[in-house]
Amino acid sequence: MSRLLAAALLAAGVASAPGVAAQTQDGGAPPAFEVASVKPSSGDSRFGIRLDPDKYAVSRVPLRFLIQDAYSVNEFQISRAPAWVANDFWDVVAKSQDRFSVERRKAMLRTLLAQRFQLQVRWESRKMPVYALVVDKSGPKLRAPKPDETFQLYVTPRPRGVRMVGRRATMQSLAKMLGDLLYRTVLDKTGLSGEYDFQTEWTPDERETVGMEMIQAQREAPAGDDSTLPADAPGLSLAAALRERMGLKLETTKGPVEILVVDRVEKPPGN
Repeated sequence: MSRLLAAALLAAGVASAPGVAAQTQDGGAPPAFEVASVKPSSGDSRFGIRLDPDKYAVSRVPLRFLIQDAYSVNEFQISRAPAWVANDFWDVVAKSQDRFSVERRKAMLRTLLAQRFQLQVRWESRKMPVYALVVDKSGPKLRAPKPDETFQLYVTPRPRGVRMVGRRATMQSLAKMLGDLLYRTVLDKTGLSGEYDFQTEWTPDERETVGMEMIQAQREAPAGDDSTLPADAPGLSLAAALRERMGLKLETTKGPVEILVVDRVEKPPGN
């Protein structure tokens, strides 16, 4: 369930924001929503996400999803959380008087989790299997962004696979998104520090649980503009798509992975 929720954020282009610290750097009061409601989901509520410039609203999501969103971590990076964090569902509606960026929304969500769920966490580095994103021997095949473009990075399901689109995206943000798709940390070792445009498609394999779930959801949805393509049409693998279309590749190695350890969490008594 939580991987399907992660797929929804990937499709919305908001799951690949950089990692964040748990506290403000200057020691001042952390940013917070002006008004917020946190309630247990009712039996007939359905999963939903609505991200407006001044509003954050989700329905029927587990607390683990909210933690993943607030701290930009994957499911496997959350440690020592009780079972109800993944199994109990919540509806959250939070508003701000001013428009907010993705980074500020995440900071306000962290404050909300600390206030309503008494969430206390700490970071712990562990050496684990990771992927390293590097430049292929053929060289990078990335385009320079157009002057009027703004940052975008998202994946969408297609009948034959998954499409990834980047506009003015960094290699660090690409590594984060690939990690979300592969369910393993991806380290940016490309040495490329600029912003780039790219687009590619591939057919996920069994390693890419999130991508497979996105495709399944697409096949169950009403047909779109790709409805004429056969669902079982062969396509490139992720490795081939990265190499042939972007001049990049993933190498298996071991490296430090930041783990979010839950020291305290409680169910909220109400609003």
